[in-house]
Amino acid sequence: MNTENGICVDGFKVHCDVIELPSGKYRLDVTTRRDGDRDGKAVWPIPSGKLFAAQHEAERHAKWILKGIRRVDASGAPQFCLT
Repeated sequence: MNTENGICVDGFKVHCDVIELPSGKYRLDVTTRRDGDRDGKAVWPIPSGKLFAAQHEAERHAKWILKGIRRVDASGAPQFCLT
């Protein structure tokens, strides 16, 4: 799965972005926007709030996060199913 392209769920384009922090660690944010809407983007933290020491670990976890998003509600909030 290519996390740069994201996935489409319930009419929303969903991405999991790897963010490098000043500390050198990596955080994941899930972004959603209505398909076709280039301006309206919402950012959502991942449920665990976990930080990663290496970029490749964060990218691997981002793929897992995207696989666990089954729904997006009308406000754009992703519904995580990560069991």
